Amino acid sequence: MDYIPVYASETSGNEIALSDAVVQKLGVRTVEVTEGPLATETRAVGTVQFDATSIRDISLRSEGWVERLGVHAPGEIIERGQLLFELYSPRLETAEQEYLNALQFSDAERITLSEQRLRDLGFESSTINTLRESRKLVRRIPFYASARSVVVELRARAGSYTPVGEVVMRLAAIDPVWVTIDIPQSAPAISPGDVAEIHLPNGDSRKVEGRVDYVYSMVDPASRTRQARLVVANPGRLLVPHMTVSAIIRSQSSGQSLRIPVSAVIRDGQADRVVIALDQGRFAVRAVKLGMESASEVVVLEGLAKGDRVVESAIFLIDSEANLHAALARLDAGSACKSTVPQQHSQPH
Repeated sequence: MDYIPVYASETSGNEIALSDAVVQKLGVRTVEVTEGPLATETRAVGTVQFDATSIRDISLRSEGWVERLGVHAPGEIIERGQLLFELYSPRLETAEQEYLNALQFSDAERITLSEQRLRDLGFESSTINTLRESRKLVRRIPFYASARSVVVELRARAGSYTPVGEVVMRLAAIDPVWVTIDIPQSAPAISPGDVAEIHLPNGDSRKVEGRVDYVYSMVDPASRTRQARLVVANPGRLLVPHMTVSAIIRSQSSGQSLRIPVSAVIRDGQADRVVIALDQGRFAVRAVKLGMESASEVVVLEGLAKGDRVVESAIFLIDSEANLHAALARLDAGSACKSTVPQQHSQPH
C-alpha cells in the first residue's frame, strides 16, 4: 500500500473579510487605541464628622463662677461675636483694678504691663477697650465666639464654679466638614486632591462637592476596606455630623496606559478578546489582557498597540462569524491534514 501526502490550507482561521456594503449595513464602528491616564470613578459610603483641626476647647485661665451662659445645649449654632458666657473672678477683678490704677496715674510702663496681664488672663480686646474708656470695673467678664461654630460639648452650668484650666465648652467649625469614607481594597487608587461628589441621603437630590484630603494607609482586616478623608464645603449646613452619605470620587491613574472602550471588549468568562480592524475590509479576533477599568474605558495590558483600531459596534456579529470561519477552517484542516492516504493495488490471481 502506497501513501500520498495532502496539505492543509494556509488561510488564517480567525480572520474574515467583509465588503464595504456589509460593513455599512452592520453599522460597524471602530475606535483607535489611545494612550493616556485612565479616568476612574470610585463609589463609597461615608460619615460626616467635624473638622478635627477646628475643634477648640474654651477653658479658663483663672478660677471663677460662670454667672451667665450664652449657649444652652450641644449642637447649638453660634455666630461670630456671640456671647459664650460671663465669668466672675476675684483674681480677674484685681487685675482690672491694677489696670485702672495705671490709667489713673498715666504710668505708661504700668499700663503696658497690666494690659498684657489682662490679655494673659484671657481678657478680650473689646473688654480691655471698655475698661480704658469707662474707667470702671467690669464685674462679670464676657467671653465671645471668635468664629461661627457649633457647640460640640457643654460642661459648665450657670452659677457653677470652674477652676483654672477647666474646659467650659468645646466648639468646632461647621464649614467645612470632614466626610470619612470606606474604600474597598479592590477599588481604583485615589489620591489627595481628587474631586469628590457627595450625595445626601433620603432621596435628597442636592449634592455638594469636596476633595480628597488624606488617604489612610491601613486596611481594616474585617471589612477589607481602608478609609479616606474628604474635606467638603458646607455653607448651607446640608451636612450634619454623624450623617451617612454616599460619595463618588473621580480620579486619574498615574502614568500612561493603553485604553479602549469597555463596549469593545467581548467577555465570555474564559478570556477577554476584541475584534480589530485590519486593512482591505479584513477583521480579526484577538485575545487581550485587561487592567484597571472605569465606567466607560478599560486599560489594555497585552494584546494591542497604540494606533490599532478596535470594533466598538457589531462586535458580536463579527466575532460569531470569525469563530464560525475558524471552526470550518479547523474542520477542513482536520480532513485534509492526514499524513497519508492509502491507495489500493489489485493483486493478480
